[in-house]
Amino acid sequence: MYIIDKVKWHTGVEGNPETRGEVLLRFKLLAQFLDENGLTNTPILSQDPSENFQVSSDNLTSEGLEFMQFAYDKWLQSLDRGKAPASTLYLEKKLNELRSSS
Repeated sequence: MYIIDKVKWHTGVEGNPETRGEVLLRFKLLAQFLDENGLTNTPILSQDPSENFQVSSDNLTSEGLEFMQFAYDKWLQSLDRGKAPASTLYLEKKLNELRSSS
């Protein structure tokens, strides 16, 4: 098991341009996306995320892990360039690409 990303890694960074609220929203949307698309073994978020919320390899199906390796860093980069975290269109596009190539 390894941790892919954790809220605290972003909220604990001095100078992070994302507010705490933006980080929490991003993780909430990611968890919902993963759950709704069958990429998790069990639902990973039952309430709003806390500082200790994380996405780990154990949470994900094999397709979910492949998806995170394929798309997650690129999604974060798109957010760094100004895309709204509420937009999961990029994730949807990448999931469709991954599924059509399998």
